[in-house]
Amino acid sequence: MCTWCRDVNITSQAVLYTVRRGGAAGRKGDTIGVLICEDFSCAANARKLPPAFHKGTDTEAIREQNLADLRRRVTGFVAEVLSTEG
Repeated sequence: MCTWCRDVNITSQAVLYTVRRGGAAGRKGDTIGVLICEDFSCAANARKLPPAFHKGTDTEAIREQNLADLRRRVTGFVAEVLSTEG
């Protein structure tokens, strides 16, 4: 399962994506990783309409929440990468 889009029906594999941390930690080789869609299809996955069992609920609101959650998780990962603490 992709950590960012949380889609269990992804069309590609979830792979470990790693990058060096910012600052001194990165210079000494420290990295941070996350499992994400191999083809970076997270945004498309988050835009999918929810499954049929959500019938009677506001599916557009669910989709907007999925996109907001994706943005929050990606932004959080970038902030961790750029952080010089840790």
